[in-house]
Amino acid sequence: MRKEIIAIDGPAASGKSTVAKRVAKKLNYKYIDSGAMYRAVAYYMLKNKISLEDIKNHLDEIVIDFDVANNVYLNKQDVSKELRSEEVTNLVAQVATIKEVREKLVYLQQQLGQEKGIVMDGRDIGSVVFKDALVKIYQVASVKARALRRYEENIARGITSNLEQIEQEIAKRDYEDLNREHSPLLKASDAIEIDTSTMSIDENVQEIIEIFRKKVK
Repeated sequence: MRKEIIAIDGPAASGKSTVAKRVAKKLNYKYIDSGAMYRAVAYYMLKNKISLEDIKNHLDEIVIDFDVANNVYLNKQDVSKELRSEEVTNLVAQVATIKEVREKLVYLQQQLGQEKGIVMDGRDIGSVVFKDALVKIYQVASVKARALRRYEENIARGITSNLEQIEQEIAKRDYEDLNREHSPLLKASDAIEIDTSTMSIDENVQEIIEIFRKKVK
């Protein structure tokens, strides 16, 4: 059977990454976290004290890789944990508005998808990066449900968090993602919407697998 691309888009903390990883594992596909690539750029900026205005002049200095365990490497250094810090989270939406950053990362994502057989999640995968993806999913969930997920993830990682603050940050991120000039968060016309507010991870994964199997048939 020919391997295909599964694109999963949606707002912050809608369960995209967790579900995409499990779907990829079940199908024996490669998982690519596009959001981690933007976080890597944000982390590089913070670490090197580079401004939003100047980052476009430093993009050639940035090399992003993934290993088989989906750890993220920035210039050959594993930065997977650092990418989930509050500082990076608060900056990444602004980084994603920069045209030159998006162009570079979209190109890299398309290169990664050439071999197909991948599951990629983000905010413009089905609408911009892979317009011809076989399966396009658009995941949504209430702000409260998403904030609780992000809070629990942070606690599990040992990151001190405030639930109310996370809720405010997610609402702010939604506004920025929906209203940015370049590649705003957008549901592709042929995407299937899934509301994950009350779904378990297993239920979410199973629904996407069923959608995929119907598409393949």
